[in-house]
Amino acid sequence: MLARLGLTVSAELEQGHSLVFALSRFFDFFTNLSVLLLALVLSAALLGPHWRLARWLWRPAVRAASLVYVLVVAIAYELLLRHLWAPQGLEFVVDLLLHDILPAAYLCYWLGYAPVGTLRWRDAFRWLIYPVAYFGYVLISGWALSRYPYPFVNVASHGYGPVLWNAAAFALAFICTGLLIVALDHRLAHARR
Repeated sequence: MLARLGLTVSAELEQGHSLVFALSRFFDFFTNLSVLLLALVLSAALLGPHWRLARWLWRPAVRAASLVYVLVVAIAYELLLRHLWAPQGLEFVVDLLLHDILPAAYLCYWLGYAPVGTLRWRDAFRWLIYPVAYFGYVLISGWALSRYPYPFVNVASHGYGPVLWNAAAFALAFICTGLLIVALDHRLAHARR
């Protein structure tokens, strides 16, 4: 995560942009925000149970939500974005870590070690709040700054109709992935009894 931040900031500074602009570019990407959430979830145990944020991050529903987000990121990247660029060197390593290794590793961790049996079907729909809020942010910042982090949300290039259809497809992907994770949670709970 820090490597991705460093690469983004240095690339933007090389183009003559300010540090504030570079940081805003980093936080424009759903991938970065989702991996940051996952890093917080995985670090929550280090904070200890006295911190309210740590207790919230360690809740099974929050852990599962972070899994849903990184899985959708990985699948979307593979299907829609990977062919758009060919990273080299450290960019390649960071790209591989964020989009391939981290989602797969966290899925394995979640399947083997996360507490199970507490997720509810409605959680899959509640987990949609974050992606919908992000999409709203993208539309507002895109309108205000004329920049979009991903080509499939670029209203300037495609118009609102296709972008809203893309958003609906992503919402469906988040819901389906969430329902799959809840189903796995129920199945794992049944198997461990």
